Amino acid sequence: LYRAASLGGPRAQLNSALIPGKASGTPLGAAYEFLDAPLGGGGYYYWLEAVGLAGEQLHEPVFVALPHRVLLPVVINSYH
Repeated sequence: LYRAASLGGPRAQLNSALIPGKASGTPLGAAYEFLDAPLGGGGYYYWLEAVGLAGEQLHEPVFVALPHRVLLPVVINSYH
């Protein structure tokens, strides 16, 4: 999971380790939650990177205007 203050700005990785899959090997996906506490106001872009045996896939960014809480969409892919 990455965060940046602008779409083209530098991205900071938020998680220090991979987040284990909850529904590995099934096409159903799962819900995940990550609490972020950025210092500034305004808004931030977030990118989700899916990692699997076939490689990595960086998903399109989501913009979050602060203060706000957002749930990222469920990602279903063929990585097992």
